[in-house]
Amino acid sequence: MLANHTLDKLRGLKLTGMADAFSQQLEQPDSHELSFNERFALLVDRETTHRENRRLTRLLQLAHLKQNACVEDIDYKHKRALDRSQMAALATCDWIRAHHNLHITAPTGTGKPHPPNYPCSDRSCCRDDHCHRSKASAIRLNLPHS
Repeated sequence: MLANHTLDKLRGLKLTGMADAFSQQLEQPDSHELSFNERFALLVDRETTHRENRRLTRLLQLAHLKQNACVEDIDYKHKRALDRSQMAALATCDWIRAHHNLHITAPTGTGKPHPPNYPCSDRSCCRDDHCHRSKASAIRLNLPHS
């Protein structure tokens, strides 16, 4: 009875990640062997992850991306002269934290729209978590060529 009341309170406080983790802990007998601090840390971690995932999902929906692409999917075999180490450096999003701009130019048909389609060049951040941890979001502008 106390567990159900606690779950209701957690959900009422909009701590759904923590509530889900707590109900899993109740169902798994192995978790009772952990200390209170360890169990509580797992609950807090789960809530943090849940909130970060919701935030990332919201940002990706707001971005209205035309392609579902990620840094790992870039094909370096095409003759686009892409430098793998430079793309890896861009994917870390350090250029955003340093308040730098990124301007990509290349001939027509070489795949320019592909890398900027990631929010802050970080579709990989869905997996790696390095950019969305920086709380960065991006705006992509299509400017007319002159």
